[in-house]
Amino acid sequence: MSKDYLQLNKETYDRLAKEFQDKIGSRLSSDKRVVERFVSFLPTPSSNINILDIGPGNGNMSMLLSELGYNVTAIEISPEMTRVASNNAPKAKIITDDFLSHQFDKSFTGILAIAFIHLFPKQDLFRVLNKIKDLLENDGKVYFSTTKHRNSEEGMFSKNNFKDKSKRFRHKFTKEELWEQLEKIGFRIIDYSEDIGCEEENKIWMNFIVSK
Repeated sequence: MSKDYLQLNKETYDRLAKEFQDKIGSRLSSDKRVVERFVSFLPTPSSNINILDIGPGNGNMSMLLSELGYNVTAIEISPEMTRVASNNAPKAKIITDDFLSHQFDKSFTGILAIAFIHLFPKQDLFRVLNKIKDLLENDGKVYFSTTKHRNSEEGMFSKNNFKDKSKRFRHKFTKEELWEQLEKIGFRIIDYSEDIGCEEENKIWMNFIVSK
């Protein structure tokens, strides 16, 4: 697939940014649960502990982690989404760039990839997972979360829980498919759970916490 999907996703999330801004409050409780689960696998908060939030959305999780005392960096491809996240998480460093092409200057003890890896076609998934693994410290943890599907497919889909129906590229994972891919890249799965979506009750979210 052409790399045009990255530009299309960037433009779509620029258009969706206002709705993400409007959902900051309604998503706070579910975002808090994600952060609480994640930090239970991390060292005690310290400014010496680097956390990477890939695709920070409205910035709630970056905000919560930085308020706890972690040194938070986030990367976001959409300039408008960066603006929303930066306003909500002023203590975090928010970078506007494509994750795959960005040159990071440090490694991370914790990496959040919430609703992120499904934005890439399967042909690029190996590169995405391998880069995340390379950025992770030896004793670090990654939290992957994406929706669960009965059949694997990819293409252009709208976000059904948003008023703006602009389409973006996404891959729909089965549990078995993603589990296999994470293990194939060399991650050790240390925790798995499933949650019902906070806005769409017919969606089940798969949560993987992994280490090297």
